[in-house]
Amino acid sequence: MKTLRILAMLCATAAIFISCDAEKDYKYELQETVWVSDENEPKLPKYTEQGYNTFGARFNREYFLSYRNGSQFPCLFSSKENNKLEMTFNGHVSSKGMQLKIVFPCGQAIRSWKEMVALNGKTIDLTDPNVVVTTSYVDNYDNTSESYTITPHNGSITFKKVNLLNIDGVVREAVVAGEFNFGYEYNGNRYIISSGRFDIGVDEDIFW
Repeated sequence: MKTLRILAMLCATAAIFISCDAEKDYKYELQETVWVSDENEPKLPKYTEQGYNTFGARFNREYFLSYRNGSQFPCLFSSKENNKLEMTFNGHVSSKGMQLKIVFPCGQAIRSWKEMVALNGKTIDLTDPNVVVTTSYVDNYDNTSESYTITPHNGSITFKKVNLLNIDGVVREAVVAGEFNFGYEYNGNRYIISSGRFDIGVDEDIFW
């Protein structure tokens, strides 16, 4: 009887470790970047709704793109006061690292990644005075950085599809996909971000 009990405990322990390894494998696979080039504009990722962890947009004559490899998450979300949400794109324009941060009211409090489905189909007007848009740059050659708040004179961000991804009966992440476009002026220069698209898998590591 004692031997059987020990065997049962060993089996239970092994099952726990196998389960933990499976969870790690799921997280690793879901957080990987899958780049599928747009057929008409290969430098941009194709618009997808699969949680591929990519984004891209034209930035004047250049491109604002997520890194294809690396440990940095391409997009992060954070719950703010007054029913606002912060969305942060981490990527690059040519040799410079670039971060685009958008804080916007979402009509209701979103306190966890599972609640992000409330954004499904919503369009946020980036000219709304309650929206705050900030850009930051880091020069990868000399490590200098700059950051400033901008005021879009047009444009929006649309959450075309937000749904929960269920794998093996477990909700693993929220797939957040959409498009963004806007223009602004800064220091007498005009900037246009166009053809923006994003497809992000959001879980507890991406949302806080």
